[in-house]
Amino acid sequence: MSQDGLLKGFVDTRCGRRRLPLSLAALVCAILLAPMSGSAQETPAGFVAEIFVGILHPEATVVLSAQVDGQIASFPFEIGDPVKTGDLVAQIDDRVASIQRDYARTVWQNTTASELADLAIASARSELYRIKELGGSVPRVEYEKANHALSAAELRKEQEVARRRLAELELLIRERLVERYRVLSAIDGVVARKFTHEGEYVKAAEPVVELIAVDTLLASVAIPSEHLAELVIGRPAVCTTDNLPGESFEGKLLRRGPQIDATSRTIVIQVELDNRLGKLMPGMRVEVRFGPLSE
Repeated sequence: MSQDGLLKGFVDTRCGRRRLPLSLAALVCAILLAPMSGSAQETPAGFVAEIFVGILHPEATVVLSAQVDGQIASFPFEIGDPVKTGDLVAQIDDRVASIQRDYARTVWQNTTASELADLAIASARSELYRIKELGGSVPRVEYEKANHALSAAELRKEQEVARRRLAELELLIRERLVERYRVLSAIDGVVARKFTHEGEYVKAAEPVVELIAVDTLLASVAIPSEHLAELVIGRPAVCTTDNLPGESFEGKLLRRGPQIDATSRTIVIQVELDNRLGKLMPGMRVEVRFGPLSE
């Protein structure tokens, strides 16, 4: 089959019903276009000379969406800025929600199970006890009146407690609503993309910011299936790239795909690379060599 035919087959596979986590067509294109004579960089001692070509991907990609409708008030970070988990990456205008929260707090603070209610209950109980002690010398109507006063005082106390609880729940709801106007980072990473700008109106569930985790990168590589037995999880690997001549980056085989592609007869694997120094970038084309298998 011609090279064009192979490429068409890979593109057709990618357009099928299942979407792979990486572009198999792009990986195979990179392999076909790679120089067949090997890399100009030397193979590290103990590593297999055979080269496989892959593409770097972030360890995690997170798209943060708006939880409420509103206008974007601010973006504290710009594209490329590092963020930590919990950092505010976008603020939706929450002025109305904040006013409603403050009002709910005032209502809650002023809705208290007052000491007067407790005093009223104590007084009613004391009066009822006095009447009982007097026995038959007190008219029946006085006894019923004291008993009713105690029941009414206890009811007022229960109502005050219920109103305070409702006010507390209303405050909790308003506080949670205000929090939903804040778009917070879910990972340690960098800002890769902003889908909107300050002043623009967004609706709930619309994407706002994309973050990527780059302290660890994954080299996705399509390996011919005849190498399946050699693809042992944890096998050491070293990667080089034309973007950083003379440098190499050690890693290990992290995972391999669950199946062999029926058209290309390749299996997709991922090599994990430590990128805490930040030299590597997602999208880089890398050449991967594997170290010896463990005994």
